[in-house]
Formats: sequence, structure tokens, C-alpha cells
Amino acid sequence: MSVAEAYQILYIAVLLALSVLIAVMLVRSVRTKGVMERILCVNMLSTMVICSIAVLSRMLEEPYLMDVALIYAMISFVAVLMLSLTHIPPGPKIRRRFMSDGTKKDAAVKNADSPKNGSRSVQPQTAAGRPESPAERSV
Repeated sequence: MSVAEAYQILYIAVLLALSVLIAVMLVRSVRTKGVMERILCVNMLSTMVICSIAVLSRMLEEPYLMDVALIYAMISFVAVLMLSLTHIPPGPKIRRRFMSDGTKKDAAVKNADSPKNGSRSVQPQTAAGRPESPAERSV
């Protein structure tokens, strides 16, 4: 067995492993509930496709396929960035609703924020954003 044949076997094994992982990630992206998990699955899926294109480039000895992989990586980055900006809200309390187990975390956050659990009460603030003094409250 020559070195070239060994590399061909290695490339085929890597492509088979990547194709199995791509199939698993497709199933995972369909079965998951949360938006964030689906965005992560799409990102991981595109990363594995980029790796597959890179391996094919080496296996077929076609250097232009590496350019295709780089362009696909840039397009994938922009797509995941835009999906994240449009589907995930900026606030941490709102963001918890988009996770698969967000209901448990929302209940814990609401209970922790209530003054019944011993947390300190919120002082009224003036228009300048500083806490009111007792003299200002009486007015």
C-alpha cells in the first residue's frame, strides 16, 4: 500500500464520518424546540459542510474547492449572525423564553426578584437617576 492509497482511505473515512455527523445534526435541528439551539445546529451543520468541502479539495486535488469553502464560510457566518440578530431578543430575561427549558428559569428569576424572598426593596429614584433622599420623598 502506497502513501497515496493510504491518504485516499483516510479521506474517504473522514468524509463518511462527516456525513454521519451531518445527518445527526439535521435530525437534531429538526427535533429541538428552542430557537437558539436551532441556530447552533445550523452553524454546526455549515461548519461540517465546510470541512467536507475542504477534504474533497485535498482528495480530488482541486484547489478551487478551497476557495468555495472559504466563500461558503463567510456566507454562513453572515447568515448565522443575521439569524441571531433577528430571532434572539437582546434582553436576558426575554432570551430565557427562547431556550428549551426557559419556563423553569423564568419561574426561578421571578421568585428571586420578588421582595417576599428577602431581597432588598427597590428605592424610588429621581429624574436624575439617583435614589431619593427622605426630604425629597416628603415633598
